[in-house]
Amino acid sequence: MAGSIQEQIVKVFDDWGIKLVTDMKASIDDQVKHGGGQESDLSGSVNYKVLNQSGVITFSLSMNKYWKWFDKGRRKGLKGPPIDVFGKEWQNKKGINAKKILGMKSYDKAVKSLAFLIQRSIKRNGIEPRPFYDKVVTDERIKDLKNKLAPIIKKQYILDLTNGINNK
Repeated sequence: MAGSIQEQIVKVFDDWGIKLVTDMKASIDDQVKHGGGQESDLSGSVNYKVLNQSGVITFSLSMNKYWKWFDKGRRKGLKGPPIDVFGKEWQNKKGINAKKILGMKSYDKAVKSLAFLIQRSIKRNGIEPRPFYDKVVTDERIKDLKNKLAPIIKKQYILDLTNGINNK
């Protein structure tokens, strides 16, 4: 293999990250019921970075902060999410016309009312879990990464990838 050991390690992480993100997005979209084949907000946010700073190579997986509730669910009775999460920006992005749905004259009041109703529903009913993370980040996938890295570094190091990948 050409290139420095660090360049080779970064390449392995990049190749592995591309496949991980692709599979993660597919796993999320398998859980989402929507028509037209569009990407969900959560799957659209899935990304990774490989940083090589002064010889320290870091792999970081990122996605929207609410991924944990999507994956694990949320029991009822907890404090609801902040109302502003479901405000104008969210409703516009989803193509929701709160004024039309609620039959109100004031757009701003309709947006606030609908956001409140959504928040209250989550508080009362919880969120059903839609597991995707553990289906993708498996022991086999981690083992595959270790096997790809081992020949490059020429030694068997115990790689603790849990902290860099499992942002649990």
